[in-house]
Amino acid sequence: MTDQDNSDAKGPLDEQLLGLLGAAQSAADAEVFSAEHQARLQARIMARLDAEQRAQASGWVTVRASDGPWQQLAPKIEKKVLQINEENATETYLLRVEPGAKAPPHRHTSDEICIMLDGEVRYGDFYLRAGDYHFAPKDSIHGEAHSEKGALLFIHAGINSQAAV
Repeated sequence: MTDQDNSDAKGPLDEQLLGLLGAAQSAADAEVFSAEHQARLQARIMARLDAEQRAQASGWVTVRASDGPWQQLAPKIEKKVLQINEENATETYLLRVEPGAKAPPHRHTSDEICIMLDGEVRYGDFYLRAGDYHFAPKDSIHGEAHSEKGALLFIHAGINSQAAV
């Protein structure tokens, strides 16, 4: 997903720049800003938009924190897809786990890379905590997962890479 909707303050126009635009509109109504100030403001806006367009043209993908829906996978567990690579049949996503969430045992149908961004998850006696890296190879099995405190995980794996055990 790319920045296609740049209407929010998290897009190429940050809150400070949006504030200046609002002030510029008010000032334009009052004819307060000089032509030089207006030219500098316009140059800043165009530079920001040009940078976003160059990033998109280069193939970069940016997903803002406020972009994209969270999909419920199970009670207290949500997934936000960041990118799908059809060519490699992989996806990158965030997994948000609420306190008290449980997930049934599962087998990995592809290699999976996981980075714990926040919180913790327990698989039996095995814990993952914030900052931990975890690699689960294809055909490996995780027991029931449980999170007492909640967690946020970054995952890169094959599309639909988990199957019930």
